[in-house]
Amino acid sequence: MAESVRVESLEPLTGLQAELWKFQAAVNAALSDADSELRRTLMWLELEQEPYWKDQITKREVTVARAKDALRMKTMFKDVSGRSPSAIEEQKALQLAQLRLTEAQQKLTQVHRWIPALQKEVQSYRGAAQHLASSVESLVPAGVLHLKRLIADIEAYAALAIAAETGGNSSVPPSVGVPSAGTMARGTPMEHVDAPAGVAENWTIPTADQRRNASVISELSWSGPALNADAITKLTALTEKEPDPDPQLKITIAPGVRVATFLCSTRLEPVFDQDSGWCIGAPTAAPERWESISLADWLRCNPDFKAVLKLPVGFSVILDKDGWLEISDPLGKRVGRDAK
Repeated sequence: MAESVRVESLEPLTGLQAELWKFQAAVNAALSDADSELRRTLMWLELEQEPYWKDQITKREVTVARAKDALRMKTMFKDVSGRSPSAIEEQKALQLAQLRLTEAQQKLTQVHRWIPALQKEVQSYRGAAQHLASSVESLVPAGVLHLKRLIADIEAYAALAIAAETGGNSSVPPSVGVPSAGTMARGTPMEHVDAPAGVAENWTIPTADQRRNASVISELSWSGPALNADAITKLTALTEKEPDPDPQLKITIAPGVRVATFLCSTRLEPVFDQDSGWCIGAPTAAPERWESISLADWLRCNPDFKAVLKLPVGFSVILDKDGWLEISDPLGKRVGRDAK
């Protein structure tokens, strides 16, 4: 028997997309806080505790020496009756000074033991944390994309039902599975625009390690798509309140975008200090290597791209040879030729 599902509202699916982005942001914030706390603790041990206890040992050694001198002086001389005076107070002072010196020596020993131990734990933690960060960076966008395409399929199926009731004719787009972490499709279903099949499905985005290790270039010979006037107008209106990006931030690009007919780009969460999050590719096979270029150098050959680069994390843009195809926000809302 064929199974069926009753769908009364798409709002939960749309809301889930937003929650996935929030989850990604929360994970990144938690990992950043944990890493900062580890660095603070290590610096506290190395830069504060180690010199502090070394200084205390020096000072307490002086105190012990003075206490010994006081005790010796007290026991060397006798009073008028020929008896040695009581040295109980001096003995107590010496014992206290020796205890405090021993405490400082033990503290320094503990600091020296914990510094390498903590360094080792920090390295172990960072390896596991990076694995989690990379997984979230890949799987959350993949999950959001799957939800976007699922919503589009449901909407198309609903349109088919309406067309059947009214005697119209329509077709249901093929179902789309969850993309893999390394080959996630970008954009939304391509039936909305006149684009060849596979443009969005066949391009890849770089992994976190590929973005970190991308070859840095400063010049780019460009003959790929350029934004047309309509695209510039819409993007400028969309990003007019967004701040200008730091021109020193990096874009990760595939070498094939230089001469591509279609250009696919998306903004992910940054993975290093100079990472803008923007990844730009073309519908080609996964490149063996990626390149990175500063926003300033990119804008020298693509000055109209400034409005695109102001889009926040989660936005995707696809350009065709005419300079405008589609833009999608983090919730899957489309703005393009067919959007109203």
